Amino acid sequence: MNNDEKELNQLALEIWKKMQGQIRKEINKIILFNNCLEAEDYLSEAFIACRKAVEKYQSNGRGNMQLKVFAQWYVMKALHRAADTKEVVFSMYSPKGEFIKAVTNGEYRKLKKKLGSKGYKFRSTKIVKSKTEIDNKEGEFF
Repeated sequence: MNNDEKELNQLALEIWKKMQGQIRKEINKIILFNNCLEAEDYLSEAFIACRKAVEKYQSNGRGNMQLKVFAQWYVMKALHRAADTKEVVFSMYSPKGEFIKAVTNGEYRKLKKKLGSKGYKFRSTKIVKSKTEIDNKEGEFF
């Protein structure tokens, strides 16, 4: 590892540590609807994303955006991408309570912003069991 990589890792670690509160808060929200990954897995994803964000920021520059702001955006995007495992779907309901369709996590986030204020409701449903849940039920098979 050369000096540039060491400096990059150190800067990413400093930013990641400063973002711990926000990262943990977001992970707690994500785990409420998709607990297929452990909190530690999401923390690892967050650090990797932070390192990539610092690297991208330094190589490309981001105009007037501060490094910390860019890293926050990049990390949150990575956490939600990690959570979008297709193991959870969201049922979408009209303001009258009628089922419309099932959507993935990525679609849910987009639609929630657009339609949530108009009375549309969403309910999550886990469709695939996590490895932990399967391991806890010895002798049961699909």
